[in-house]
Amino acid sequence: MHSYDNGTSLPTKLGNWSQLERFFVKKKLDIPKEMIDGTIHCKRGAAELLIQTIYTLLTNRIVRTLSSEQEVDFTDRKYQVHLPMHARSTASHAIKNNLKITECMTEPNIITNKQKAHAIISRHLEHRNLDRMEDPTRFNIKPTIGELAVRVPPLQQDEAAAHDTWSAKKESAHSEREQSKTSSVQFREIQVQQMNKSSQMSVKPGSIHTIQTPVFTQ
Repeated sequence: MHSYDNGTSLPTKLGNWSQLERFFVKKKLDIPKEMIDGTIHCKRGAAELLIQTIYTLLTNRIVRTLSSEQEVDFTDRKYQVHLPMHARSTASHAIKNNLKITECMTEPNIITNKQKAHAIISRHLEHRNLDRMEDPTRFNIKPTIGELAVRVPPLQQDEAAAHDTWSAKKESAHSEREQSKTSSVQFREIQVQQMNKSSQMSVKPGSIHTIQTPVFTQ
């Protein structure tokens, strides 16, 4: 224990938890990285879940929890659900609550922090859409044309059978008409005689063009 430092600063936490992670790997204890990071950055419910996981690994016993606490969620969604509509956080406030300053200090990469912020905003918009669907009158949502359109009820079994019979009769009548049309058409063979080579169009130089009538041989 002499190698651990007492303190609440971020460098002290990172140093102590790096030693604990090496100890977990040495003892082959599977502790998720998300739980450790959530505990370091004081995420909601992360420390409790980490203690329960360590207790289960060391004692082979399962901690009995409520069904609502089974889901791993380090956001403030459970708290926001119990608030009235007007008191719930906005998008900027959701980023402030769910993205700690220590996370930005630990991972100063701008792209990574942008991705985290976009994920929080997307989750916030998804929850807002669910709220609008649950209470459309509060947000003055008007039904669309598709929702106002009259829906035709599905055909019953007898009506569907009658419709299939009528379709089959219609197809058979159409096929019979096509067959009658093809049978009424008659074809006649025409014999074509070839023209004699001697009777061709002749043109004399300096004279008017004359055309001879072709003679067909029998």
